[in-house]
Amino acid sequence: MSLSIEEVALEAGTTPPDIQRFIDAGVIRPDAAGSLTWGDVQRARAVKQFLDAGVRWDHMRRAIDEGLITFEYADVFYLQPSPPSGRTFAEYRASLGSSAEHLRRIFDTLGLAEPPSNKPMRTDEEACFAQLIDLWTRVGGQEALLRATRLLGDHVRATVEGWMALWTEHMRYVGVDTESVGERQQVTLELGRGLTDLLPRIMVWAEQRYLEQAMTAVGVEQMEETLAERGIAPRSERQPPAVLFVDLAGFSRLTETHGDEAAVLFGTLLRDVAERAAREHGGKLIKLLGDGAMLSFETSQAAIDAGCQLLSDAGWHPRLPPPHIGVHAGPVIERDGDLFGGTVNIAARLSGVAGAGELVASADAVGGLAEDGEIALRPLGELQLKNISRPLTAYRVSPPDG
Repeated sequence: MSLSIEEVALEAGTTPPDIQRFIDAGVIRPDAAGSLTWGDVQRARAVKQFLDAGVRWDHMRRAIDEGLITFEYADVFYLQPSPPSGRTFAEYRASLGSSAEHLRRIFDTLGLAEPPSNKPMRTDEEACFAQLIDLWTRVGGQEALLRATRLLGDHVRATVEGWMALWTEHMRYVGVDTESVGERQQVTLELGRGLTDLLPRIMVWAEQRYLEQAMTAVGVEQMEETLAERGIAPRSERQPPAVLFVDLAGFSRLTETHGDEAAVLFGTLLRDVAERAAREHGGKLIKLLGDGAMLSFETSQAAIDAGCQLLSDAGWHPRLPPPHIGVHAGPVIERDGDLFGGTVNIAARLSGVAGAGELVASADAVGGLAEDGEIALRPLGELQLKNISRPLTAYRVSPPDG
C-alpha cells in the first residue's frame, strides 16, 4: 500500500508538516519514489501519542537521535488494514440514513472518539458497523444494540488493557540487560510480535468455546420447554439458583498495615480460589468486590459445597485472611453478566453475619441440601438483616471435616 504524506497525515490524525518533521527525524523513511506505507501511519500515530501526552518534541528528538527510543518496529504490532471502501466517514455516516444516530451512540458506548469526517473508511469497518446495527436493532432495538456494544467494549478493553499492564509489569524480569538498548529493543520486538499475533487468535478461539457452551445451554433449555408445552415430556423441576458471597476478614485493617500492594495480592489470590471453587461446582464467578467476590450456582447444594471448599485448607490460600461466607437461594435478575435482586442482597448480608472462617446460609438454601448427614447445620434462629424487611431463618454450616 503506497501512501502520500497527505494520506499518512490523514490516517494518523495529524498534519503534513508534522509528517515532514517525523521524516526529518528519521522516524519515517520514504522509499526512493518518496512513497510511504501503512507502517508509516502506525509510526506517525505512535509519535503523535507521545506528543499528545505532553512529551516535548525536542526531548523526543534527542531520545531518537541517541537511540533511547525507536519507532522502527511500530508497524509490527498492528494488523494490516482491509482496503479502503472509497468513502469518507462522513459519506458512510450519511449512507446510513436514520441509523446514523446508532453509529454515534456506538462510539460513545465504546468510549472511542468518532473519526474525523474526512477520514477514509475501510471495507471491514463498514461491514462490521452495518451488521452490528442491523443484528441487534432487529433483536431488541436500540437498547439491545447499546447493551451488546457495551458488553463488547468492556470485555475487549479489559482484556487488552489487562494484558498490556501485565506485559509492562513483567517485561523487566525477562533477563534483559537494562543498559543494552539494542538487546532490550530486540527482546521487546520478539515478545511484542508474539503478543499481537496471539491476542486476536486466542480471543477468537475462546469466543468460539464460550459460544458453544452458551448455545448448548440455551438449546437444551428451549428443547425442554418445548417438549413440556406439547406434553411429550414432563416439565423439569428446577431448583432456584443460589448466590454466594465471600468476604475477607479484616481486609481494611490488613491493607492499611501492609499497603496497596497487599490489597492487589489479596485480590489476585481471591480471584484464583473463587474461580476454582465456581468451576469445580458448576458455578460462575460474577465479579470481585474489592475485599470480596460474588458467585452464582444453579443449585444451593452446589453453592454450599463450593462454600465448604473455600473453608477448607485445600480450597483456600494460606496467604489470604480467613473468609466469611453467605449463601441464599432464590430468584435473581441476570443482566449483562451481573446479578440483581433480593437474593443477591440477602446473600451479601449473610456473609456479614458469618464470622471469620464461617459459612452462614438461609433456610431457603439449606432446604435444597441432600440428606446425607455430612454437612452439619447449627440453627441461628431468625435474623433481622439490614435493609431486609422480613426476618430470615439462617444456619451456620460446617463442612464434613468440621
